[in-house]
Amino acid sequence: MTKMSELKGANTNLESLRQHVAYKDMLDKINDIIHDDESEENVEHSADISIGDQDMVMTQQEIVTKCPFLQKEMTEPMQNKICKHNYDREGVTNMLKVRPNSRCPILGCGNTQPLKMSNLEENMELKRYIEKKRSASWHKKTKKKVYK
Repeated sequence: MTKMSELKGANTNLESLRQHVAYKDMLDKINDIIHDDESEENVEHSADISIGDQDMVMTQQEIVTKCPFLQKEMTEPMQNKICKHNYDREGVTNMLKVRPNSRCPILGCGNTQPLKMSNLEENMELKRYIEKKRSASWHKKTKKKVYK
């Protein structure tokens, strides 16, 4: 019997999968990142899971807040006017000093032009999002310490 036929014949009861520890951990992580004020049940319904196709359709676009150069959360996000990707000011500045003809580091980016500071603009919307996320995370950690 092949692995695929074993999987097809396996019990794919949605309710039993929802009780799995890994699934519950994933929901907790999603709650922490996206739905700080919502319950686990709301997150569970925010994605359409089709067991037969093994597909997951996300209802929200992932907002990347980590700089591709520094590999840490951005503090001063700069958006590339050409491809719309974001980098931290410190990361892109350091990269351009070391490699003046660097291109956008995002895998699959169609922008073939070298990065230039003149093609970057401060992304205030992303900066506000990061600050809000950081504040919510801080409040959540503080609340856990106080009540636990």
